[in-house]
Amino acid sequence: MEQWSLSHYIKPVLHAPILVKNAQGIIEIGEDYPEIEITSDEPDKLLGLLKSLSEGCQNSWEAMSHVLEDSDEKKVLDVLHEYGFIRETSPEHTLAKKQILIEKVLDEALDTLSSLESALRIPATELLTFSNSLKSEDITDILAHENNSFLLYGKISLLSWEQLCPPAVNVTRHLLLRLTGSDSIEPKIDLTAFWAGEVRKCLSVITWSLTRSLDEDSTRKAFPELLIEAPDSGTNLALRLERWAKDSLEGFGPAKFASALQTNEHGAQQTLIQAVYAQEYYITERFIDLVSNAMALRLPRPLKRLLRRYYSEEMGHESYELRTCLALGLNEDEIHSAIPTPCAQLLCDTYTWLAGNHVIAYAAAATITEGLPGQPNIINEAVANSGVFTEEVNENSRKHETLNEKLFHPYISRLLLAECGEQSVKTQQIARDCYGLLLEMTWRTWEELEKLHVTMNRPALNFAMKDFLHS
Repeated sequence: MEQWSLSHYIKPVLHAPILVKNAQGIIEIGEDYPEIEITSDEPDKLLGLLKSLSEGCQNSWEAMSHVLEDSDEKKVLDVLHEYGFIRETSPEHTLAKKQILIEKVLDEALDTLSSLESALRIPATELLTFSNSLKSEDITDILAHENNSFLLYGKISLLSWEQLCPPAVNVTRHLLLRLTGSDSIEPKIDLTAFWAGEVRKCLSVITWSLTRSLDEDSTRKAFPELLIEAPDSGTNLALRLERWAKDSLEGFGPAKFASALQTNEHGAQQTLIQAVYAQEYYITERFIDLVSNAMALRLPRPLKRLLRRYYSEEMGHESYELRTCLALGLNEDEIHSAIPTPCAQLLCDTYTWLAGNHVIAYAAAATITEGLPGQPNIINEAVANSGVFTEEVNENSRKHETLNEKLFHPYISRLLLAECGEQSVKTQQIARDCYGLLLEMTWRTWEELEKLHVTMNRPALNFAMKDFLHS
């Protein structure tokens, strides 16, 4: 942390309703009563200066910024600053500015979907109905009854944003009201500490999920049966789910991403590689948020200790992926101003929500993000053998991979669940169903990169909601 100083104010003012010189020539300052008494060899001069500061005179504030450190004026100002008499009159993020930003976000979302408005009436109505009953929705019911992958992702997003970004839920409702032709008053969204830029990212997920819900490949994948009929240990649950994941992935059928990453026949390998590492950065940047949501729970001491260790081991890992992105030729300012892919946001939001609401499901699915034990990481190998980039460009990402292996992160699910003891049938079933959700979501995350950057020929970084939709 840094010291709070006068330089943090945009337009300071001295807030002192009581600012007088008494009969003894002492300056009294206070809000409801005299709290500070200041003596000076030149009380009238000092009083005049303080009154100009209380009127917000910018020339006086500018002059005060150049006075000597050991001067009486500077000492007085430091005391007033320490006691909280200096106030802000022009905050950078006013309510009016926030409202304008929200309206721009909503306008962009409506413009993004304008050509599909009639086709989206049914899915938008379904999402709107869902958004109005969020507090009573149960994830097991959602997973049991929604067979459209992208409508499911929209619902899971809203469920997670109810906790992670409430303004995004309210703005989404306004969007859905307009799409369905319902009466909608002008949105007055209280962002509190949330940032309108994050709401925009959330709406990019909604516009994408609504549009993709109309596609032929929107039906959820079929999974092999995994019967759970009796209580079992967390360890056994982890091991069963790992084996189930391998069988499930085989059943998903051929994936386009892996082959597209390893060849340049389509002419987009360079862009795809850049996009892969940008997505890895966006996910890794939020990775410790996932763990922290579970850490806040009142869990058994050994489990909490493991989660804290996992948190500390993941802290700062995003720097590896960022350095790789820069080595691949991406610009850091553009990386941070671009909109992360909808799937990358989905993964992070879903994991974070699960960590705070179904910790067994989160612990079980952690393996998906870290990689199943014994499964190779094809991404770094593909880049090294691509011929498009030199082998050294992903040196930092390789260091990250090696570090994770040294930390045994592919075994994190086994380690976490071993501390959870025996689990009921219902808890295991929730873990299984959420594991399946995240497994398919991860599979689609990589397939979406192939669709976006090979089939649709989009650049590695994208800056508008409509960039993620079909051209």
